Amino acid sequence: MQFNLASLVWCKIFSMKSIEATRTYLQMLSPNEHKSVVNIVGDRVHITQIFDCPASFYRYLYCEVGREYHWVDRRNWSAQQIQAHLSQPGISLWVLYLKSSSTHQLPKTGI
Repeated sequence: MQFNLASLVWCKIFSMKSIEATRTYLQMLSPNEHKSVVNIVGDRVHITQIFDCPASFYRYLYCEVGREYHWVDRRNWSAQQIQAHLSQPGISLWVLYLKSSSTHQLPKTGI
């Protein structure tokens, strides 16, 4: 098994007992289903689509966003598995950035 140091930093692997989980997917079958979002926080929020996403960034988002939701299915995916997943038709990656008071932008959600 091959591990990436970044994934080990962000995805600590623990022995966990089994828990029952429900998997929910967001699906849009047509661009016409997209509804514009009213920006209620001014210029502090930016949502962008990520093209040609490096596996390390996908892994970071997956671990950070999914940490509290116990996302574990893709933690040990290789870079090739991640790229194969992201290259599927109908799969896209969007990230919400929230600008802090210090003008740095940090990813707040994605995947």
